[in-house]
Amino acid sequence: MQEVEPGWDQVSRIAWLLLWRGAVGGFLISFALGFAINLSLGMGFGIMLSTNINMAMGVIVALAWWPFAVRMALKKRYAHFGIALVPHGP
Repeated sequence: MQEVEPGWDQVSRIAWLLLWRGAVGGFLISFALGFAINLSLGMGFGIMLSTNINMAMGVIVALAWWPFAVRMALKKRYAHFGIALVPHGP
């Protein structure tokens, strides 16, 4: 397998994919989860979670989502390259 030295073009493509998929996915999942929880608590008990609890929940969801975004970056076939994990020698 031929190893390619990553240039700034490749690095920027990977960084952009990680940034937008991580941020957008984390935001959408956090928003949907927070909306569902606050809606159910509001309708069922007449209470809403505080902003701090919602923010903490968003951070937890974003951290849980991040490995999925990294996996997507690893599996993606880019225009002229791909990312491969290869074992080191002994």
